[in-house]
Formats: sequence, structure tokens, C-alpha cells
Amino acid sequence: MKNLIHRRGRLRITRQLIREGKSEEILKIFSNLVIIRAEYMLMGDEIEYEALSPLFRELKTGEIEPGYEINIHNVFNGFGELVDIMIEAREIQSE
Repeated sequence: MKNLIHRRGRLRITRQLIREGKSEEILKIFSNLVIIRAEYMLMGDEIEYEALSPLFRELKTGEIEPGYEINIHNVFNGFGELVDIMIEAREIQSE
């Protein structure tokens, strides 16, 4: 990865997910982010993060950072044991 500073984006995570979510999934999400701003959004009981991440696409000069949806995929072995957590970011298309 050449330059993380050009891979900026926004995402929202509900406080409920942080409080009640699986800690392994939360840690995996945040291990892929460098948080540069966080703001509590009262209306949705969410925290909006502006972050740098290798999961985000590289922005062109002057481009505003897009929003992203984070998807979590748990990977289990043949015994039903969790062996990995895959994280992907999908850009939310603005209307």
C-alpha cells in the first residue's frame, strides 16, 4: 500500500453493536482503521467515524471522503470453530 493518507472514508457504528457486539468482530474492524475523527450522532444512537483504512479506495485530489458499509464474514472450520473474521468495506453510493 503506497499511501494510506489518501484512503479516507466515513462509517457509522451503532453504540449497541459496540456495547453488545462480539468483541472479536469489533476488534477486527478497528484494527483496520486509523480514526481521525469520531462524533456521536444522537438521532441514530451511532458513532460516525472518519478514518484512514486500507479497506477504502484511494481518493483523487479534492474528492470528498465517501461513506462505507462494513461487512463482517465469520469463517469456521469443519468443527464449527471460528478460525477467522473477514472484513470488507463497501462504498455507499451517494444519491
